[in-house]
Amino acid sequence: MRTTQCDRILALLQAHQGYWVGLFRIMQLHIASHTRRIHELRKMGHVIEMKSHFIGRQRLVEYRLVEKQGGTSNARIPQRSED
Repeated sequence: MRTTQCDRILALLQAHQGYWVGLFRIMQLHIASHTRRIHELRKMGHVIEMKSHFIGRQRLVEYRLVEKQGGTSNARIPQRSED
């Protein structure tokens, strides 16, 4: 069976168990339209959060898998410290 682009993104997010995953890491999967694939995963019922912030002029985008609707949530939802 062939692995889809959605499968690859989902596996990456699941491997990080609720931690934020930087867009640069998703881009390393060589997926042309990651936003479309994430939209498709959300339509399948996966709860994927996105946050962005600036460091200087550079915008950093991160995603994390929170839960699948109707399923169990990840055991921990860690927050990045703002030190």
